[in-house]
Amino acid sequence: NYLLKTVYVKGSILEFGVGRARSVITTCHLINEYKIKKNYLAFDSFEGFGNISSKDRSYRNAKKGDWSNSPKKQFKYTQENIKKIVSYHIYKKNFQNVKFVKGFVENTLPKEIKKIKSISFINLDLDLYSGHKIVLENTWGKLSKNGLIYFDDVIPSLKTSPFPGAAIAVKEFFKNKKIRRFTCNLRKNLIIQKI
Repeated sequence: NYLLKTVYVKGSILEFGVGRARSVITTCHLINEYKIKKNYLAFDSFEGFGNISSKDRSYRNAKKGDWSNSPKKQFKYTQENIKKIVSYHIYKKNFQNVKFVKGFVENTLPKEIKKIKSISFINLDLDLYSGHKIVLENTWGKLSKNGLIYFDDVIPSLKTSPFPGAAIAVKEFFKNKKIRRFTCNLRKNLIIQKI
C-alpha cells in the first residue's frame, strides 16, 4: 500500500535488508502489475549482521552473523540462494527489475548513492543502529517530496522493541526535520513522508 502511494513520486525504489526476500518478491510483482517504470535496488550484506552497537542491546540479544542463515539453518542467505528463492516466486521478466547490491551499507551505499538521482520509496529493514544511521544520512537528501520511508523495525515502544537501535537512529536523525509521521495500521511500524 505505501509503495503504491509513491507511484507518481519521482525516483528509484530502494530496499535495505533483503532477509528471506519476501518484500523483494512482493515489490517485483507490484512493479510488473502496476507497470512502474522505476529502478529498484535491494541492499544486503548477505552475511547477516555486522558489528552490534551498545544502542542495539535488547532482549533479542543480536549477534554478529545473525540473519546469515534461515531460521532452522537449512540454507545460507547468500546472494545466490536469495536469487534462487526469488526466481521460484516471480516471473523471469519481473526479476529483471531488481538490482542486488551486496555488502554492508556502510561500504556500498556511499558509492551507489552517487548513481541515484532521486528516491521515491525506501523499505528500511536493517534492524540495527548503524545501518539506519548510514541509510538516513545518505538517502534523505535524494528522497523526493512526498517520498516515503517504511521502517520495519521502528515500533512505538523502545522497551518492547527487539531492535531499539533502529528507533534511536530515527529519533536522532529526524530531531529537527519537517516530516509527516504515520503508523502502519497492521503492525504499528513507523512511516515517514518528506514534506
